[in-house]
Parts: sequence; C-alpha cells; structure tokens
Amino acid sequence: MAGIKWTDKEDSLLADLWPTAPKEKIVESFDRTYASLIIRASSLGIKKKYDKHPYVKTNLEALLENTCSAFYWIGFLMADGCIQKNRLKLTLAKKDRDHLLAFKDFCKIPNYFTTKKTIGVQAQDSFDIPKICSKFNMRERKTYRPTIFIPKQQDLLIAYLIGFIDGDGCIRKQSGRKDSTIAIKLHRSWLNYLNKLSSKISGIVGVKPTRARINKKGYAIINLCNSLILKYLKRKINELNLPALKRKWDRIDLNYVSVHEKSIEAKKKLVKLVGKGLRNREIAGIVEMSEAWVSINKRRIA
Repeated sequence: MAGIKWTDKEDSLLADLWPTAPKEKIVESFDRTYASLIIRASSLGIKKKYDKHPYVKTNLEALLENTCSAFYWIGFLMADGCIQKNRLKLTLAKKDRDHLLAFKDFCKIPNYFTTKKTIGVQAQDSFDIPKICSKFNMRERKTYRPTIFIPKQQDLLIAYLIGFIDGDGCIRKQSGRKDSTIAIKLHRSWLNYLNKLSSKISGIVGVKPTRARINKKGYAIINLCNSLILKYLKRKINELNLPALKRKWDRIDLNYVSVHEKSIEAKKKLVKLVGKGLRNREIAGIVEMSEAWVSINKRRIA
C-alpha cells in the first residue's frame, strides 16, 4: 500500500495499538509494512509506552494513580528525587535501604545500584515520566523551580505531605523539651510553597499556621512544632497505610501531652466553669493551671 493515503480510521487504530500492543498484533491489524507503521507513528507523535532502555521494565504509571501510596511517593520524589530528560533517579543513604527497595518494588524497577555510602534506582521512560511531570508540575532543576501542585483531596494531601517530609524534612526533639518538631529546609524559592503547605495542614487540624522564613544563610525554612499537627500526621500514617520512614516518625510520642495541648483542654473546661460563681483559685485547681492563667483567659472569654 505504498503511496496510499492513511485514513482517519487507520490513524485512530494505530494510536490505540502502538503504545502497548506487541509488534505481531499491530502488523496483522494493517495491510501495511511495519516500516511504514513506524514512520506513521512517528509523524503522529505516537510513542511506545515503554520507550526506555531494554533492560528497564518499570511500572511508573503506578505513580499516576490517585492513591495515598502513589501520592506519598510523589511527595517523596518532589523533595528528594531527580527527574531529568525523561529519566527518574532516586538515591538514598544506605541506612534507608529498605525504603529505597520499597519504592523500587512499588514502581517495579528491576535493578538498583550502590556506591560506598548510597543505594539508588533509576528508570528512563518517555511515556509516563512526562505525564508525571505534567500532572504534578514536577520540573527539572526543581531545587530552584518549585512546584505549584497541592493535592485537593484531603487524604491525598496528607499522604503527599508525609512523603515530602520524609524526603526533605527532619523530625527531632525540641531543645531541652520532650516535644518534637518537623523542620524543612529548602532553596529560598520554595518559601511560598512551604507557607501554602503549612496553611493547608493547619486548616485541617484547626490550629494557627506556622510561617516559613528565610534564614541567615538564605534558605527557606519552616518548623512545625504544634504537637496536634505532629500527632495527626503520625496517626494518618497508619490509617492510610503509608510506607513512611519509621526512624523519623518514631521520634513523635503519641502519648506525650504537651503544655500547649493541656492549655487547649483547660480552656475548654474554663468555658464551662465561667458563670458558676467559682473563685479563680477554685477554677485553677479544677483545670490544673495557675490563677494568673485563669484570670487572663477569663478576660478573653468575656
């Protein structure tokens, strides 16, 4: 059929078959040579779904699914991964070998590489990686070009944020206290994005948002210290069955009640006690706070 014009029906069929169908099925569906099919697919911009190195057979489309696990890994990659020229690469310290292998299994990447101190995976895919970059606004040189993507669905947002924290965050005890804090430090261009994430999680938990700032070295930093946020995120790890880094989240004690939490509970009791004619000393004993605290917060209620 050399020289015979392609029909719309043929183009449509080729678009359906070319990305995933085996060569034999494609050839038998047309009265044309395979060489002509290659030329036509190229002219239409149709690509094989697994247009990658022959030794890399991955399942990167799993990252495009609207599941909490996928959004966790997207958050992790947004913080700690690298995408460049349709190639995805993730490298972690060897202490996080199990975490790297969990990602490897999620995306069905067959091989991994190691150096003296690191372990990593990489895959090249000109079909799914552009889709991932488009859906999540994930850019090359993302260190200096932050995404604008924030999930709209609440559980997907939480999963994404937990992955982002695992990738670029640090969870530690506050100096001289039992309270924990989540610290994130990024290039200064990420300042507004950190504030947006803070506003979202604070709104979900119902607390005042923490503001990110630029430190003396020019980095954008944020410290999430509110124990209500930290405990909420840790509980969601189990609820959503996320593959979070245990070594980080174990630093948050769900049984520890912070001074801030005690104050919130005391204010709830105070509201019920106001108007009963009790003295400040009596109220202080009931809510287990000082008389000065009772006096200040009574004025705020009035």
